Formats: sequence, structure tokens, C-alpha cells
Amino acid sequence: MLLGWDQIFQAVTTAPPDASLINPYHTSQVKDFNLWYFLIGMAGVIYGKMSWQGTQGYNSSAKSAHEAKMGEVLGNYRDIPKWLMLVFIPVVAYTVLHHPAFTGEAAQVNGVLQGLETNALRTQLTVPSCLPPCFLSDSWAP
Repeated sequence: MLLGWDQIFQAVTTAPPDASLINPYHTSQVKDFNLWYFLIGMAGVIYGKMSWQGTQGYNSSAKSAHEAKMGEVLGNYRDIPKWLMLVFIPVVAYTVLHHPAFTGEAAQVNGVLQGLETNALRTQLTVPSCLPPCFLSDSWAP
């Protein structure tokens, strides 16, 4: 199964006008991930900068301020692929579940999810249930 950027864009733009998945300023009808979610996240990033004690040895062992700054910049490069995957995989799962071209895969995933006991378990396993049909062979079966 191949998934194109045009299909991803079509899937995320089908949201209602005040529940946008693209524009954080048009999320007044989104219950969980609205503007407040992003503002709190930004405050956490700013407030928590260099505060994790597990890296205090790295944060305080540079020979100069320039070396410390460059070490931080270079050290953050390793996180870019991780954060891209943490964003990209749920977007792919959303596309599979909401784009008309993937109704077969969506039915397969929904069948797996309906077999789970609780609604909490269904919501927690929605994205992981999309991974086998998205990233493995087309012969995946639950």
C-alpha cells in the first residue's frame, strides 16, 4: 500500500471548520488538542529547557559557552528523526482511517478494534492497530 501526500492532505482537510487538524487557531470544537494544548506545550518546553537532571553532566561540562551551545545544537539533531516519526505515524494512521481510498484497510483496523473489550483500550490501540496494514505486507490479517 502506498500513501501519497495528496491523500494525507485530503484526509486532514476533511475535518469540520472549527475542528481543524491543520490550523491550531481554528480548533474551538476540538475537545483535547486545541489551542490550549499547544500553549501549555510551548510553556513546558520553555520552562523545562535544560532542566532534566539526567543530562546535567553534559550541560555543565563544556569548556566554553560556545562549546556548550554547539553541543546542544548537535545533540538535538539526533532527536529530529524520532520526533518526525512520532508526528508522521499518527498522521498516516488518521489518513488510513479517514480517506476513501483505504476503506479496506480501515475496515480491517476497525474489525480489530471492535474485538477489544473497553473503549479506553480501543482508543489507546487505534494507531498501533493501523501499523501492520500501513507498513507491512498487504497480506496482514488479525
